[in-house]
This record gives sequence, structure tokens and C-alpha cells, in this order.
Amino acid sequence: MLFFQTISTRFGELSIIWKNRGKSIAIQRIFLSNSFNSASDQQKIKFPTAQSGNHSDISTLFEKIQSFFNGNREDFSLEILDFSVCPPFQKLVITTEATIPYGKVSTYKQIALHLEKPTASRAVANALANNRFPIIIPCHRTIKSDGAISGYQGGNKMKKELLNMEGVEINSKLKVNLSKYCHYFN
Repeated sequence: MLFFQTISTRFGELSIIWKNRGKSIAIQRIFLSNSFNSASDQQKIKFPTAQSGNHSDISTLFEKIQSFFNGNREDFSLEILDFSVCPPFQKLVITTEATIPYGKVSTYKQIALHLEKPTASRAVANALANNRFPIIIPCHRTIKSDGAISGYQGGNKMKKELLNMEGVEINSKLKVNLSKYCHYFN
């Protein structure tokens, strides 16, 4: 059985879908509100049979997300994510994404190179566009090779604000200085 819980944040609603895994949980999906749909509307469409629920792990996660949205540095555990809902390549991409440090960005191309798939920049972008776990997997930290911020589930305004909260400066052309902020994988 799947459960959901929704909270209001400074960026609009955020909904989490999970299933119980013994005493812990396995998050299936996190929805961010965007200019087209609220998180709860998206959740109802994608998971119509999910039931409203509460779990202490979800409450703790919501507290950490709210703290992060208030500008505090938070480290999120990946152990509560159910990676079985992700295709293998996407799992590689998003677990790589999770290693980008707070206050840094990377590019779709850098991730593709790190994964030893130098022509897969577009596939990396698609994998991140369909990231089922935004915020926990910080896909807002990946940008285009020219430094431009690009698509984000919560919208570019949210992506810009999240990067700014982490201390990443974005110029008037919505670009990041890669020589200052880019994380290169070893």
C-alpha cells in the first residue's frame, strides 16, 4: 500500500509518496509544485490509490526539507529512497548527482563524462528531468555546459533560488560562473 503526505513550503506544496518497509519507509516519489500543477494534484494523478498517512521518518524528512528551504545546510540520507522505481541508467545519474557538494554545480556533460558515456549529455538531462526524488537528490545543482540554468521540476525560479540559497551566484543572463562553482568528478 502506498501513502502520501503533503506540506506547504515557501515554494508551494510538496508531496511525498512512500510505502512501509518494516519499521522504515521506502520513498517512491516526491512532487514539487510548479506553474502548471500543485504537488497534490500531481500526486493524485500519478498515484490515485495512495492513502493519506503519517510516519515519523516522513515528519523528520519534512522538517529537514523546511530547514533546507529556510537556507540551512541539510544532508539527506539516500537510504529511504526506493531506487527500484528507477531505470538503471537513471539510478547511476541520480546517485552521481547526489555527490555534488552543497554550493557547487556540475553540468550534464560532466556527469556523462564521469559515467564514461561522453555522448550521453542529453540522456543525463532526461534522467534528471525525471528525477523522482528532487531535493533529496539535488538535481537543481546541474546546469548546461555554458553555465545556463535550465529546466527544473519546480520551475527555473525555484532552481535559481535554491542555488542562490547555497551561495551560487547567478548573473542577469541566468548563468553560473563555472570556473568558480563547478564541481569536477574525480
